[in-house]
Amino acid sequence: MNPAPSSAGDSAGYYLLAFAILSAAVLVLPGVATSPLGIDEHVSYWIAGSENPGTLMERSLNYAATPPVSSLVQRAFIVVGGKSEFWMRLPSVIGLLCAIT
Repeated sequence: MNPAPSSAGDSAGYYLLAFAILSAAVLVLPGVATSPLGIDEHVSYWIAGSENPGTLMERSLNYAATPPVSSLVQRAFIVVGGKSEFWMRLPSVIGLLCAIT
């Protein structure tokens, strides 16, 4: 069984998707790398920066409005890339780009 031939509408959709991803990356990445942390990001940084996973879970459950998995993902990125605003925000940028697709 052969797949259906590609139409002009399909290629226009791919161009639109590529434009959406590229424009999101261009608009978001400069702010991710250069702007200081906001108040809610300071709390997330405090939670994700804890050395002990038990402390991370306790802080996440008691002080954060996000589920502990979010803090664990941020912690993993901080361990890989180091303690910086960019690595703290990178999981959210990846989530944004995945949400577009």
